[in-house]
Amino acid sequence: MFYQDAFNRPAPNIYVGKRNFIHQLMDVALLMANVSQLKALLVSGRGEYFALLLTFICLSISLQVAFTICMIVIQAFEKQVEDLATKATECEHGQKTQDIEELECKHKRNEVWCYRLDKVSNILVLFIIVANVFVAGFGVEGAYADRSPPGPVQ
Repeated sequence: MFYQDAFNRPAPNIYVGKRNFIHQLMDVALLMANVSQLKALLVSGRGEYFALLLTFICLSISLQVAFTICMIVIQAFEKQVEDLATKATECEHGQKTQDIEELECKHKRNEVWCYRLDKVSNILVLFIIVANVFVAGFGVEGAYADRSPPGPVQ
């Protein structure tokens, strides 16, 4: 169910928060997988695709850090939006129209920043996916394994 905030916009329900928490857990799992792939690559030694894999793994990790920073900033802006909505509700009960207009202007600015950062984060996710597809495609674990035929060791 949705409820209305002070600016008459629908606000998300509690299930959105749970979905975001699960999404953050998956982000941590992807970061751990990238670090594990980086370790496997560095331990395995230089091979044909070493530089390419190192580039894509480092790119993926860097983009994941940038994405996390975007999410933290968006969350801070959303908190400010909530605070402004609370203040606007308080202003409606007896304060000047100018104060309400100023709060609505700040609210609009924060919404614009949230929108822009959301678009940037979507682009970061796309690049993270592409980088990880390349890492998976070129492989880390089997790429530099000893290619001697299986058999008894003498």
